[in-house]
Amino acid sequence: MREQLKLVEGEVQRVLDHFLKHQGCPCNYERFIYWAGKEQGPGWQDNIQNQLVRSALKLDCLEISEEDFNDWGYQDSYICGNCGSLWRHYSVEWRMLAFHERLLRKGETAPVNLYKGIITSDIAATVGHEPVNRPALDLYEWADFRMGGNHC
Repeated sequence: MREQLKLVEGEVQRVLDHFLKHQGCPCNYERFIYWAGKEQGPGWQDNIQNQLVRSALKLDCLEISEEDFNDWGYQDSYICGNCGSLWRHYSVEWRMLAFHERLLRKGETAPVNLYKGIITSDIAATVGHEPVNRPALDLYEWADFRMGGNHC
């Protein structure tokens, strides 16, 4: 399990480093907006999305903002020092010690329509609540898609 977590963390960081190298931040990249902000299911979580959000919050370009926003699951707001985008971080415990992590850019609603509900195959689910009939990408397909591949 630890090896898998390290593998996911490393691949997520590789994708974020790609954005930083080419754009200085991931904020205006539609595939980042989608994957960081999409909703997760009521009985399952997208583990790669959770890692993406956790890793993105550690980027040097994102700093805690003074904005305070009162909404369910809201944790903090972050501002990008590179482009000025304002992000809201949501974390909701859907099952004991299992969380849905999301980053929504200010003004964005749920961006699920950008890519028709595509998810990763790295899902944790309560039995009977697994997502069905959703296009799912494995870790390497996800990384390729995030950097411009056509896995839709």
